[in-house]
Amino acid sequence: MKTGVGLFVKKRPLKWVLSLKTDILETLEESSAHKEPVPFDGLTIEHVMPQTLSEWWQNHLGQDWELTQELLLHTIGNLTLTGYNTELSNGDFETKKDIYVEGHLEINKYFGNLPSWTRADIEKRAEVLAEQAMAIWNYFGQESPSSAGLKEVTGTTPTQLKILGQQFQVQSWRDVLEQTLNTIAYLEPEKFGVIAHNFPRYLGKDEHQFRATRQIQNGYFIEVNLSAENIRKFCYHAMETIELTSEEWAVMVA
Repeated sequence: MKTGVGLFVKKRPLKWVLSLKTDILETLEESSAHKEPVPFDGLTIEHVMPQTLSEWWQNHLGQDWELTQELLLHTIGNLTLTGYNTELSNGDFETKKDIYVEGHLEINKYFGNLPSWTRADIEKRAEVLAEQAMAIWNYFGQESPSSAGLKEVTGTTPTQLKILGQQFQVQSWRDVLEQTLNTIAYLEPEKFGVIAHNFPRYLGKDEHQFRATRQIQNGYFIEVNLSAENIRKFCYHAMETIELTSEEWAVMVA
């Protein structure tokens, strides 16, 4: 049976996307029915893994810290609400965790028993929040059979890519990545430049900066030493970066 791995992206800039995620976090907080609810005035979005990584964070995240930051920085799993954004800044996780737990937000109690904040921790929290959101907005779970493919693509074999109104036969996730970037570069060259600027660890003009590469038609090299899940996430963020819609990218898998 073939299933679709869809991409759900709104045609909005990052500022709008973060605002939407703020609304989601506020709704999740309200759903806890805390007897002493915290007013949302004065709260701001907080990146647990910060936007500027200190040496502590680089060591904590491990060898692929750059890829982890590029892929997961603005995802819901790495975001929360706080009134202490200035104090938190790019502090280490232990410092941040203590401040989260001392506050009165129910959603931040999640961090209390966590010993680390790595890629696996971010992805796990994203799953937890997704389950909570499904309980509140259960109609999202009935949207389409393709949504099930968003969580796990490891072990799947892509057969067809649909992007920007075109269809391509593919045989691997590396093919998906190459064809996605080739199509964007051909149809939207200026937007391709934005992606190249925002994701220098995935594509660039110097072949030697990558571990394993393929060269696409405009001369750029792309990093292909990536898991299927990393490729899917990069394609997601690439499409989000250039503000394309959910109908613009989908992969059929065997």
